[in-house]
Amino acid sequence: MRKLSTILMAVAILFLVSGDVWADCGACPGEGKAAAKKTEGCTKGQHDAAKVLQAGDKPGCSKSCTKAAAGKSGCGESGTAHLKACAWKPDSCHSLAKLVPTMTYKVGDKETCCSKEAAKLAGENGKIEYLVMGETYANKAEATKAVTNLMNALTEELLTVHMVVDGESFECPKAAKQKADGTHSKVQYVALRRTFDTSESALAAIEKAKETLNDVDVTYVVDGKNMKCTKTAQKCAKEGKKVECHVGDKTTSCPVEADMLVAQAKLMALMKAIQAPEVEKSASL
Repeated sequence: MRKLSTILMAVAILFLVSGDVWADCGACPGEGKAAAKKTEGCTKGQHDAAKVLQAGDKPGCSKSCTKAAAGKSGCGESGTAHLKACAWKPDSCHSLAKLVPTMTYKVGDKETCCSKEAAKLAGENGKIEYLVMGETYANKAEATKAVTNLMNALTEELLTVHMVVDGESFECPKAAKQKADGTHSKVQYVALRRTFDTSESALAAIEKAKETLNDVDVTYVVDGKNMKCTKTAQKCAKEGKKVECHVGDKTTSCPVEADMLVAQAKLMALMKAIQAPEVEKSASL
């Protein structure tokens, strides 16, 4: 019974991270008006409105970050597979900061972290490709979605308890125990890039760190009215209303970038929580 309750708690934690945790909390202001055509991307004005830092891209960024285009990197894999291979490990081949998904720009054989420099390299007729953790995308909207998905995947991976025996991760408790018995080792529990002696202590640390995700300040403005409900805001956007998303000090009316801003804020909050003294102390020494 104890193991079952532990497993159920782990499943609940993953649902809160990866699913939509907001209830369907109300109607859109002025509901009933004709819906406008939904677009997958965003207009230039919407993109410009979002104050998003992408891979060091900041006002006045220069070509100092321009380099020859590189291939796939990190742990021999890319994308989600890369995160699953590296993110959870305390002795990962990359620091946590280096695992945070970012977007870079490729023009010909040149790669840069600066969108302004990419535009200069491309000129009027040049083609800009968007790179996200070793994968190439033809347009910024799809690349931004990839960044969002990878940030959410990284957050989920950090909040997952891994059963580890001699450096090997197991999903099945029975298989982990058999491995431990066969090698005269013990099963350890890794979460938040920390190693714990029991699943209960790992889950307790996760629960504590997860509290920071609820503190991420996300507000939507529709027809001058503030709301906190993600589902209602999405409903308003589908009806053609202008929806502004405020995440901390960043604002955008582009739903693609709004999703990324929320994912980014949650990941940054979790990374900060991982360094908290209580998480350090709760881990095995």
